[in-house]
Amino acid sequence: SNRSIRFFSVEKLTFIYIFITSLIIIFLRPEIAIGRKLLSVRVLMIFVIFGLAYFNSIKNWWIIRFSRFAFVGALLVYWYPETFDINRMIPNYDYLLAGMEQKFFGFQPALIFSQLYPQRWFCELLNMGYFAYYPLIIGTSMYLYLKDRKYFEYFFFTVLFSFFCYYTLYILFPTAGPQYYFRSEER
Repeated sequence: SNRSIRFFSVEKLTFIYIFITSLIIIFLRPEIAIGRKLLSVRVLMIFVIFGLAYFNSIKNWWIIRFSRFAFVGALLVYWYPETFDINRMIPNYDYLLAGMEQKFFGFQPALIFSQLYPQRWFCELLNMGYFAYYPLIIGTSMYLYLKDRKYFEYFFFTVLFSFFCYYTLYILFPTAGPQYYFRSEER
């Protein structure tokens, strides 16, 4: 039988993100080697997404459907550090944010916070909370995939869309963050 390839909404969303970030990369005109690397990885991702969708149109196995979601989800591990590669082509805007915070608060909240809570254990607790974010997303996704496939697709699309919005914003408005922007002796 002649089956057509159908893409999941998260795959279509991934194609849109690939297209937008490819345009940004081309517009920024990075060094040839960097641009070639960033764009080549995108081509490879597109081939894998097409390949999985094609194979799924031939064999409608649950493991292939699951792999399609798992692949675009696993790409988040690549997209996050890639924002740093793209950000190196754009100047940081920390000075704008620090200036706005100074005008709005009359002081630097990050510096005051680090003075009020300098304990190492508190910093580690915050880092653990940040790290827990990833297992929470993976665990919730796995649970919903097994229990409620329709809600899983909605949840997964929402999470992926949120990440893509964040990554795009970070690419277009890069900042290092107060821990890197302010000199250590100012803390």
